[in-house]
Amino acid sequence: MNAATQATSSHPSYDELVAQIAFLLRQNKELLEDKNYLEEQVRHLKRLRFAKSSEVAPSGQGTLFNEAEALAADTPAKPDKPKKPRKRGKSRRKPLPDDLPQIHKTIDLPDSEKVCAHSGQPLSVIGEEVSKTLDIEPMKITVIVTHRLKYGGCACTTCMGGIESPTMKTAPVEPHPIPKSMAAPGLLAYIAVSKYADALPLARQEGIFKRFGIDLVRATMARWMIALGVVITPLINLIRDELVKCKVIQADETRIQVHKGTGKAATAENYMWAFMANGPNDAKIVLYELGPSRSHTVPLRVLEDFTGYLHTDGYEAYETLAAKMPAITLVGDWAHVRRKFDEAIKAVAEDFKGEIKAKAGFELINALFRIEREDIGKDAPDDVRLKIRQEKSAKIIAELKTWADETAPTLPPKTLSGIAVRYMLERWEKLILFLDNPILRLDTNPVEGVIRPFVVGRNNWLFADTAKGAEASAALYSLIVMARANGINPFLYLKAVFTELPKAKTAEDVAALLPWIWKPAAK
Repeated sequence: MNAATQATSSHPSYDELVAQIAFLLRQNKELLEDKNYLEEQVRHLKRLRFAKSSEVAPSGQGTLFNEAEALAADTPAKPDKPKKPRKRGKSRRKPLPDDLPQIHKTIDLPDSEKVCAHSGQPLSVIGEEVSKTLDIEPMKITVIVTHRLKYGGCACTTCMGGIESPTMKTAPVEPHPIPKSMAAPGLLAYIAVSKYADALPLARQEGIFKRFGIDLVRATMARWMIALGVVITPLINLIRDELVKCKVIQADETRIQVHKGTGKAATAENYMWAFMANGPNDAKIVLYELGPSRSHTVPLRVLEDFTGYLHTDGYEAYETLAAKMPAITLVGDWAHVRRKFDEAIKAVAEDFKGEIKAKAGFELINALFRIEREDIGKDAPDDVRLKIRQEKSAKIIAELKTWADETAPTLPPKTLSGIAVRYMLERWEKLILFLDNPILRLDTNPVEGVIRPFVVGRNNWLFADTAKGAEASAALYSLIVMARANGINPFLYLKAVFTELPKAKTAEDVAALLPWIWKPAAK
């Protein structure tokens, strides 16, 4: 081969050059998409890390308690609204409750001033000025001393003659939630409410009791809480039975670390599942369940006899559950969809001048929520709700579907906007079920509100020491959150449960303590 032939063969052909240029263009496009994606992710993560949050817990509390749950999903950010001008005027203080105990005191003038300044004649009472101040007695601790009378000393021939053992009788022991314990129902209710409703760790409670001269260590209180989890089991079982009778159940889950008793490593994650439904007469039914994993096996165990709508986020475990339980119909959550669009909008660079495609979808989704809030309202009957949805919401849904179908092919799949649109389209049939079912909501905010106690106390509750402790926490959380949801004072309710449940002999006695049935005694 001569030199000219070698020189010619060393250069690529025209077709090879075209192929190389096409490859480089594709590579450049992919690298540019990766760059934009990574920059978007950095902005998104910075916002999550540094932006203001409504769920910020106090610092320095991470090691004070032996149970905690990880952060649940953030609630969707609300769009900015123009601030309304503040109305000036005298603010009205909410009156104090009439059922609080009252102490009346009278302030009188000295006798020397009860005379007329002009004539010296005595003055008469013509009225009074009344004012109210709120006072409190912190930690009013009482010792209940119980005397059980014993009877005997019969002088009959049988007892005195030694024919039979003398008759001896003692008044029976009152039923107690924890036999042979010094804790009365009120104390147990106080500790449980402080721990689970107020996120007050047992270590802090130990210090509070110590200030009042009571030596009550956290280990003892922890054992009491575990024992109470067993005591309330009949009530929890009845609540589970009532839950699966409902037509719609909402479900969510959050992480919890359990060190012992699960057969897993101490660093492994377990999950606390929450289920919520509206029962008869708008009763709020709440159930927590500890699970060793985030798989479908936990809701399968709880919802074994359920037939109806299961409203959840888009987590795939619920898809597996629905495949195993044909009686369940999954419902999509528009709040989670809106959150995806909101994240895409907020991750756009501040100096970006082009069209933010996710914004159009976000505004249409907001329009659906606006119809629910302003046109329908909370208390609208089902027929009115259905009519307005079919007249107004259906048009928004049709417009949103057309926009999504046209926009999805134009969005790179790695971008947050592309993820948001595809997330919505993949769940479309589940998301539009609300149009023909007035009993369905657009979102799962109620069950997320049930999960929130874990979120609020996340820095206090890093882990559960034992599985039994976590199970007891789930049961007590169920009662406390349910009491709140049904408008009941959790302390009064738990005190009644711990007092009456040990006395219960029939299923009717237990059912009387369901939080939507139980009523506090009149004061």
